[in-house]
Amino acid sequence: MNLERQRWLPRRLPAESVWVNAADARLVFYRADRPVFSTRVSVGQDEKRNQSPEFLATIDGIFNPPWNIPGDIATEEILPKTRSDPNYLARHNMVMLPNGGLQQLPGPNAGLGQIKFEMENRFDVYLHDTPSKDLFNRDNRRISHGCIRVQNPRELAALLMQQPIDTINQAIATGGTNRSNPPAPVPVFVVYQTAFVDSDGTLQFRPDVYSRDAEIWRYLDPVRQPVAEREWPGQPQG
Repeated sequence: MNLERQRWLPRRLPAESVWVNAADARLVFYRADRPVFSTRVSVGQDEKRNQSPEFLATIDGIFNPPWNIPGDIATEEILPKTRSDPNYLARHNMVMLPNGGLQQLPGPNAGLGQIKFEMENRFDVYLHDTPSKDLFNRDNRRISHGCIRVQNPRELAALLMQQPIDTINQAIATGGTNRSNPPAPVPVFVVYQTAFVDSDGTLQFRPDVYSRDAEIWRYLDPVRQPVAEREWPGQPQG
């Protein structure tokens, strides 16, 4: 099943890329086809609508980002709290926008932390920092609405921007929102591999927490399905 997933990827992978395996909740940065950096991440919850999808995108960087809160999170999780706590928005540095949307202003305690890695995709999923560093100590790091929180985002930013970490820290210390693109486009692969070979060449297995393996297996094992159903449907959507 995981070899089938490999077939969905480009035949020749880029020499430099970011690789996020949602099944492993880990990010690896490759340079010259070699892993040079790895860090824990937290990914989407088990519930299907909050799972982190599989896709390919290109990374841009934003320091001190505001968070334009998705409508369903605002309606279902945040606005109900304002009924019992009228000061909730002010205490969490949130404002109502002219279009009726809800935004959390930049700051060290903002939901996106101090670095956001933009990567345009149809799922509106991206990599970002978080003030809740303790979450990375958990074995189960499937806690987001689909976006991917990075344990060591400053180190990743330094590699992507090809700058010292001190330069990254200075950009953050300004306090204002600013964008800094990598010198060259860097692709990011968000994948879901329940079996893979690590950097030491050791075969690793992870639980199928999103229950996606069975869907692929239906089409790889024709003995288990009627002849009329033996039709490959294409890659399942995340």
